[in-house]
Parts: sequence; structure tokens; C-alpha cells
Amino acid sequence: MNYQPEAYGSRDFTFRLPCELETIDRIQERYFVKKPQFGCKDDFIPVLEYVCEMQREQLPIPESI
Repeated sequence: MNYQPEAYGSRDFTFRLPCELETIDRIQERYFVKKPQFGCKDDFIPVLEYVCEMQREQLPIPESI
């Protein structure tokens, strides 16, 4: 599939990045928040454990988030 913004009444807004891809990778490693395993923030897990009366390891892992 080709990128064709004109087909949707738009225009091409792409531009060259002012830095190298390695710089973007370093920024991502430092600042990107990884998706939690259980689909919620880790500080919510104790509440979930209490309400469900289950430990973290017993909680079902969702198929999708």
C-alpha cells in the first residue's frame, strides 16, 4: 500500500529529521514508558490484588490491551 495523502484531500507533511536515528533510539530508551504487563500502571496492581483477592502472579494476563 502506498502513502497517498492527496487521495484523502490532504497533503504530504513529511520532513527530514534534524537528528540521526540513533539519537531517537537513545531518547526512546530513556523516556519511553513501556506498556505494563497487566494493562494498567504498576501502582494500581496492589488495589487490583486486594479487590480480586489474588496475587499478581495469579491475575490473568489479557490477550490485548
